[in-house]
Amino acid sequence: MRDDGSSVGVSIPLRWKSVWLAWVRTFLVAMVVTLSAVGVAFARMEPEAGKMHPGIIAVIPWGIALVLASIFVISYRFSRAGLYRALQLGELLSIPSAEVERKFCWPDSTCNAPKSREVCGTINATSATISFVWISAIPDWK
Repeated sequence: MRDDGSSVGVSIPLRWKSVWLAWVRTFLVAMVVTLSAVGVAFARMEPEAGKMHPGIIAVIPWGIALVLASIFVISYRFSRAGLYRALQLGELLSIPSAEVERKFCWPDSTCNAPKSREVCGTINATSATISFVWISAIPDWK
């Protein structure tokens, strides 16, 4: 942002993974809305003697909608940029690489070392599960 309040645009290359995820998420939202409406329609039906209650049938589309909504939320969690892509984007946006690397490293003295990229790669490769939980707890750089 400039001193006069105007902003400067930066061109970021398009990734097909991002386009694919956008279409998948759009489909998931459409299905959740549709299945929720179907569930409401079944729940509002009058029960008939000798047949299964429509409220029980309504649980099926609502359950599927809940699973799809969970997939939607999880898709945001597992689609974050990796260290290499984050460093590329940071370079394009003039974010210091030390700030980007700190997002992917453990908060110890190794992240301040001159070879912090190698250390971060080793840490993430050897303890992927633990580092994923830790990285997700660190707030985004602003």
